[in-house]
Amino acid sequence: MRLSVNLPGLAPWAVLVLGAALLQSVPGPPERAGEWRLLGPVAGTGALPAAAGGWRAPAADVLWLRANLAWERRDAVATETLARAAVALEPEVDYFRINTARIIAFDLPEWGLDPTAPAEVARRRRAQHVRRALELLASRPGDSAAVLVERARLTHQGLGDSEAAGELFRAAAERPDAPYFAGRLSVELLIRAGRAREAREWLRAWLPRLPAGDPEAQRARMEARLRELDRLIGP
Repeated sequence: MRLSVNLPGLAPWAVLVLGAALLQSVPGPPERAGEWRLLGPVAGTGALPAAAGGWRAPAADVLWLRANLAWERRDAVATETLARAAVALEPEVDYFRINTARIIAFDLPEWGLDPTAPAEVARRRRAQHVRRALELLASRPGDSAAVLVERARLTHQGLGDSEAAGELFRAAAERPDAPYFAGRLSVELLIRAGRAREAREWLRAWLPRLPAGDPEAQRARMEARLRELDRLIGP
């Protein structure tokens, strides 16, 4: 099969890099598998999708496979570069974006962390990686419910920002494909952030959308929570 792509003005190295990624689905020893390094400058740009044309999906799958192999040997630079390249090729695929963000937030800071480093140094390093992961998650307009939930989770667990996490969970809960727990967490985190009245009003508006016959919706529990908030807050 011949790959034919119209690439006016595209740097030739971009085509070569894409070809290397497609043809070498299993890298050799790290010292001989360096073509992925050329992906770095374009991993987050439109050059790779332009080079791939109609081959974006298979190219992204190959790059993701190579990212996983790099992850297994704890090669932080290769893992992030290849994973980001997969995201660049298939930006609409939540799986690539969410799992790349998780790798950046949770794996990379631990791999490069000096075990003798002071706790504050470790905390700052982890927070920096969480922020980088959040930037990746937020880099595409029109977040899906899954991406919003992941942003909320990282904001809460990684940065300890209950207020911002509550707002993100609420934004996720407004989407038709959102899990019900997003709305419940939004209420509780907004209350924790000192915004109980706002949380109550949103819960009151959200409740009618919860199906009574779906156990996952936990409508009865949320109705009880609203009554409790009414008692605590008053009219």
